[in-house]
Amino acid sequence: MLRFFRSISIRFRLLILVAVLCLFTAAASLLGYARLAAARDDLDDMYKSGVLPVFWTNDIRNNVNRIRSNLLLMILTDDEAEMRNLFDQIVERRKMNDENLSNYKKIDLEEREIKRLADAEKHLAEFRAASGEVFELAMQNKDQEAFDVFRQKAEKSLDGLQDAQRDLAAFAIDWSDRTNQEDAAEIATAIKVLVTLATISVALGVFLGIVIALSVARALNGLTSQVGVFAEGDLTVRFDTTGRDEVTTVARALEAMGGKLREVMGAINEASQRLGTTAEEFSALAEESNAGVEESRAGVDDVSSQMENLAAASEEITASVQEVASGAQSSAQKSTEMAGEVETARASGEEGTKAVANVARSVAKMAEDAARSAGEVKNLGDRAREIQNFVAQIGGIADQTNLLALN
Repeated sequence: MLRFFRSISIRFRLLILVAVLCLFTAAASLLGYARLAAARDDLDDMYKSGVLPVFWTNDIRNNVNRIRSNLLLMILTDDEAEMRNLFDQIVERRKMNDENLSNYKKIDLEEREIKRLADAEKHLAEFRAASGEVFELAMQNKDQEAFDVFRQKAEKSLDGLQDAQRDLAAFAIDWSDRTNQEDAAEIATAIKVLVTLATISVALGVFLGIVIALSVARALNGLTSQVGVFAEGDLTVRFDTTGRDEVTTVARALEAMGGKLREVMGAINEASQRLGTTAEEFSALAEESNAGVEESRAGVDDVSSQMENLAAASEEITASVQEVASGAQSSAQKSTEMAGEVETARASGEEGTKAVANVARSVAKMAEDAARSAGEVKNLGDRAREIQNFVAQIGGIADQTNLLALN
């Protein structure tokens, strides 16, 4: 059951629960409506076929009794106006009886009712005929004859009419009682069915609700535990992607994200390894560069020392030239004969002095350039040391990246 619910969405599960509850509620409502409609029809039939016939028969009986009283009063009185008034009342009662009988015939009658109603009409017609004779004799003041006709004819037909009316009333009451019992039995059955439907609806609703809740809770608990492991940094966790509900959709998204993260961490691991290798190569190259710089610095120091020696030699040459010049001047003063030669030698000496001075200046410039080159080489050595430190830092970062990739 839980596997089946995992194969459908949570929304569809709730729709199934609501549909089942609505189905049972609709069935109970329809049954209740049908029973109420039937009860309404039964009450209408009971009113038309049970209550109204009793009312009509009782009304006919009352009217007949009033007619009989009026006939007796007509026999006992000699006042013609009073007799006319009593006869008018009799006519009015006859109309009421005719209306009651007409209404009785309009309802659905059983065979017994039809027969007894025909008997009642027959006795009523005989009673009316006898009442007419009594009225005629009473109008002629033949009271004894009128009373005899009343006793012999009217009373006999009146008794038959009363029997027919009682039988009709008893039948209507019996029919109403039977109908009431049938309605009570049907209502009891309907109540049992309604209670059964309500019980099944509640039980099924509770069962489906528990199953749906368990299916959702179990899926969420599993997803929560997997997400907890995933949040702790374990990228090897696999999410349960079996099913078609919303929880499975979230699990699929998390599984896809985990796959992407695993790919990224793999790429980072490879990059860190490549960076470590490159850092080691760069460190070795920096060490080689540092060694070359040290050698260059040593060479520059040698060149600087040679330049200093050359500058000292140039100064010695200058001093020698100056001594030669002063010797030449002394020789010029001593010998005038050698004046031209001395002058020539002096001029040559001045040119030599200029040449030596130019050489001295060139050597001094070379010494300055050598000193500047030595400073630049020193700066290059310092930069090489900085590069070596930077390479060492990159190596440390690479080691940390390797540890992170291993985690």
